[in-house]
Amino acid sequence: MPAKHLLLALMLFLSAACAQTAGSLRPADIYPNSYEFFDFAFYWKTTVGADGATIDGVAENRTYYYIRDLELTATLLDEGGTPTGTGSFLFFPNQLAIGERADFSIPVRAAMTAPPKTIRFFYRYYLSEERMSGISRFHTFYGSP
Repeated sequence: MPAKHLLLALMLFLSAACAQTAGSLRPADIYPNSYEFFDFAFYWKTTVGADGATIDGVAENRTYYYIRDLELTATLLDEGGTPTGTGSFLFFPNQLAIGERADFSIPVRAAMTAPPKTIRFFYRYYLSEERMSGISRFHTFYGSP
């Protein structure tokens, strides 16, 4: 076998290993919960323990703007809608491009007598194009733990 055929076969073999990685999966394939709005899509899973919960997921910029200073807050709610704990996450890098995704992990410390019934999410961000004179955009939504 000529050397260039061997090299070509080796390159195909090595690139085939990269065809299916965790980075190439869509967030909906990994995370059971999701929420989509015109500006952001959030995908997450919740791990509940005796001292609280951890919410791990991905945020995706769905706008035609660069987003800066994205902040996500999660509040655990019990059966009656009473807050039992709150946690926040500040995204870094602090600017997300169009279609860019960023991972998040929100630890929520709370004395858990029962698993939370609902999670209230609140997010806030600024448009990079508006620089320091811009106003914050924000939205609240509810999701399953």
